[in-house]
Amino acid sequence: MFSSQSNNSVVPIVAHKPIFFNGWSNPVNGASGCKEFEYCLVSVNRFVGKYAKKLNFEHKRIMLDSGAFTRVSGFYPQFKGHLPINQYASIATEMAKKVNLVAIVTQDYMCEPIVLRERKTTVRNQQIKTIRRYDLLLKELSSRDNQTYLLAVLQGYEPKEYIDCMQMYGTRLKSKAWVGVGTICKRNGSPQVILKILQAIKSKRPDLRLHGFGLKIKSLALPQIQDLLYSADSAAASLAGGRGTRKYVGCGGWTTNDPRGAIAYEIKIYQAYLKSCLSRQQRLACCKYLTHLQASIERISRRKAGNL
Repeated sequence: MFSSQSNNSVVPIVAHKPIFFNGWSNPVNGASGCKEFEYCLVSVNRFVGKYAKKLNFEHKRIMLDSGAFTRVSGFYPQFKGHLPINQYASIATEMAKKVNLVAIVTQDYMCEPIVLRERKTTVRNQQIKTIRRYDLLLKELSSRDNQTYLLAVLQGYEPKEYIDCMQMYGTRLKSKAWVGVGTICKRNGSPQVILKILQAIKSKRPDLRLHGFGLKIKSLALPQIQDLLYSADSAAASLAGGRGTRKYVGCGGWTTNDPRGAIAYEIKIYQAYLKSCLSRQQRLACCKYLTHLQASIERISRRKAGNL
């Protein structure tokens, strides 16, 4: 068991390297669950509807995502928009009672050009709606005495638009606030674009602790991007060359619902971190965690074989 952190801490496993949240769609008990993940991001979509998952699943630290792209992009006809604020807050509050919930992601509105065309809207409107939703959700969570951290999300498409959004948030973003950066998961093919966005934000607010949504190894392997992020997650399709059930096809061939594939992908991330470690302390921490991840894969294999 990896034991460098307390269960409720949200600090980098390797100093000055982004915390990595495994994006996971199957929060259950048993060998297919997220028990082995140190940090896990789960969409609220998994806890609503006919096949809603129960909140008794084994885990360590959970970030609850609002499922924004699937719910409000217009490309998934089964979704008609964000969950009502009171329903999202209700689920988050129930989770906070039963789960080690380290953050709740606000219900933001993405700004990809294809989304703007589909929704017949503008970047500015999406930013306004994102911040308004943040205010209403914060108020609703407060009324339920839910003190879990609400992660604000900066939205935009061009670097200046993210700065505009940051300024629109104003004093809501306290010193050293942990803040998400949206509309970048579809841009992993151009890490330099993501880098420019992060640099722009940090040029105005170097204190912010940025979370990169849906980042792939192509982006996270860049030391410059590592230096600018506090955390990131893998909630993106086609992480290792496949889609759907083949999301982790390039990481041992495991299917999407096999946590060994997710951990194998995390190993690749930390191997990339290791290459850019500057201090002996960083390298030791990275090597220790890589050993832990490999042991996690072996434990899952034994569970699947019925030996543990």
